[in-house]
Amino acid sequence: MDVDVRLELISGELRSERAPANMIEVSGWHGDFVTDIEFPSNPRDFVPHRDTGGMNLWPLWGMWYHADGESGEGPPELVQDMHGIWQELMVEPDDERRVELGKGILAIQAEQLWSIGTVGKTPYPLIVNKDLRNFFDEGYWVWGLWWSSGSDPEQLFFDR
Repeated sequence: MDVDVRLELISGELRSERAPANMIEVSGWHGDFVTDIEFPSNPRDFVPHRDTGGMNLWPLWGMWYHADGESGEGPPELVQDMHGIWQELMVEPDDERRVELGKGILAIQAEQLWSIGTVGKTPYPLIVNKDLRNFFDEGYWVWGLWWSSGSDPEQLFFDR
C-alpha cells in the first residue's frame, strides 16, 4: 500500500483557523500533556474534549462537547464512552482506580489509534547557573509544570 503525502508548512495562525473548521487531515505536534503527571487532568491527545484552534484531533467532536450538542458533530458511542471514563477519572479519589480508568482510555486509544506517538523521552536540556544548588539532574518536561516548577523551588539556593 502506498501513502501519498504532501507536506505543507503553515503558520500557527492559519492552523488555528483550519483545525476547528475540520480542514486539516493530518498534522504533527510535540505531544505535550501526555506524561503521567498531566494525563489525568488534560488527556487532550487521547480523549476528544477540546475545540480550540490548537487541536487537529476531532475538532467537531470537541465542539459538540463544548456546545452541549448544539454545534459540531456528535462522536461515536465508543468515543462518548471514553469521554465518560475520563470524566470519572477526574473526580475519582482512589489512586488505584484512577490508574485503572487511565489504562482504559489508553487501551481504547491503542485499539483505535487516533493519535500516533513517534518519539518518547526526548532530551530537553536546561541551562542552569553553576552556583545554583539543589537543582535536580533529571526530571520530566511537561508543559504545565515547566519541569522545574514542580520540584520544590523553595529549596533552591545560590552558593557563591
